[in-house]
Amino acid sequence: MVTTDDVTSIRRLIAENPGASRRRLSEKLCETWQWKQANGAWRDMVCRGLLLMLHRAGEIELPPIRFQTLNPFVLRAGPAPMRIDTTPIASALKELRLRPVMGAMAPRRLPAQIRLRSHTPRSIPATGVRNAAREKCTARKRRQRW
Repeated sequence: MVTTDDVTSIRRLIAENPGASRRRLSEKLCETWQWKQANGAWRDMVCRGLLLMLHRAGEIELPPIRFQTLNPFVLRAGPAPMRIDTTPIASALKELRLRPVMGAMAPRRLPAQIRLRSHTPRSIPATGVRNAAREKCTARKRRQRW
């Protein structure tokens, strides 16, 4: 629970250190409050989260972000598009012939390419939604003694 006295002391700390970065302010606040983890390390990340929460709520004014880390997973390029024949089948099922897919990676890449082409990220249900549906189905099967 953050009190008004806590917010006042944070504002005073920011005013006393006008050139300090957000990280340095969180370190100084941990030192001031003696905010440590069980292993003796400062609770720096928790403190940064608290400062950011107070900043977003309009209670304090943090200095602007100086350095933003780059997330390699966000910047990663997607797979190269594969050409997939989407022409409708215009023959009887008896006439269809199966052919093996050539290349070592082709069998694993093809389904992902088809999913990426036909589904937007929002159209795929979240994992929790799928798990909830599976659990509901499992419970129904138990009731029906499958």
